Amino acid sequence: TMIHEQNVKPGRANKWLSPFVRRIAVSFESSLAYFKGKKVYYTGCPTHLRMSDKKKEDILLAWKLSCDKVTFFVFGGSQGAHSINQVFLQASEELKKLMDFQVIHLSGEQDHAMVSSQYRRLDIKALVYPFFDQMAEAYTVSDLVISRAGALTITELALFQKRAILIPYPFAGAHQYENAKELQKNGYTMTIQEQALNSSVLLKSIQHLLSLPSEAIVKKQPELMPTDASKHLAALALNLA
Repeated sequence: TMIHEQNVKPGRANKWLSPFVRRIAVSFESSLAYFKGKKVYYTGCPTHLRMSDKKKEDILLAWKLSCDKVTFFVFGGSQGAHSINQVFLQASEELKKLMDFQVIHLSGEQDHAMVSSQYRRLDIKALVYPFFDQMAEAYTVSDLVISRAGALTITELALFQKRAILIPYPFAGAHQYENAKELQKNGYTMTIQEQALNSSVLLKSIQHLLSLPSEAIVKKQPELMPTDASKHLAALALNLA
């Protein structure tokens, strides 16, 4: 038997199972401190996403977006996040006065109509979807990502080398806050706790991150996770016998 812990901080189920399994795989190097023994392996977190072979300009044109505007990619996980939706829309009113921008926004099903109507009211070009499966393309064209901090999102942000504002999901043992700290070490990611989230704080964070030169992002990009995590996990599983 083998378990894989996606988050930095192990969940209760994996902590309980850890003494009984033959191997333990972890996504983050920091997770090694939570498990003991030689059966723990640092594999990284598997993702099916790969760098898009399409050029940024070609994707923007195909999606009828401008190549000359700042592009934000906003999402709150598969179900969306009401607080992120609301606060980004509030910040957008002030942001309009400072820069010309456009948005790719995954709102979730419940907020889809509200978010769409608010962008129309603000006269901001936005592609709003309740759900979206072209994540690689959206990461490719985005200048700044605003999202939760699930393990998979952290992996994808590292892969695509993106500026990001992370707003960790505040429940479930605060796992996402620990995930966010891993990416924040690089200097081009900021974390805002849910209880501190408001339009003013978000606006200042956006301005700061967009002021960083793009070259710094690539230079600071760490070996956050091993490449080919899926292959590492598969090899461990196949060698269990």
